[in-house]
Amino acid sequence: MFIKVNFYIKEMSEIKALVEKYCDLDDYIRLRNKEVSELREQRKILELEISDYMKSAEYSGVGKIRNTKDGSIIKIQRPGTWSKAWHISKNDLKFHIEEYFKTTRSPNAEGCFQYVIDNQKNDLVDHTNFSYTRVSTDENVENK
Repeated sequence: MFIKVNFYIKEMSEIKALVEKYCDLDDYIRLRNKEVSELREQRKILELEISDYMKSAEYSGVGKIRNTKDGSIIKIQRPGTWSKAWHISKNDLKFHIEEYFKTTRSPNAEGCFQYVIDNQKNDLVDHTNFSYTRVSTDENVENK
């Protein structure tokens, strides 16, 4: 009996040490996530400032801009030309499928799929905001 209790105490000690390491790492991740969130907010402010320029007629034809510092390219998508990333709830999916079967004479899987996409896409085209995507090579990122 004594051996089992001793083993249990040793095991608990090891578990506690692992839990402490886990909590330390979790705290570190939370701090980094907060920092990243703040950096994303700064990036959003810069995107809005770039958008102010891109709205003018002078820049209406600009679709990408090269960063001469690292060679990366910023792809610019204008309002109304891009869709937000999306997901669909079970209820919305059910609604669209029911509507498809109510309005289609010869339903099929591909037609249903396309019907759902078309109906969702209408709601997700952003008509007010620009979108910026940085295209860079692995070399550009590694050299930073």
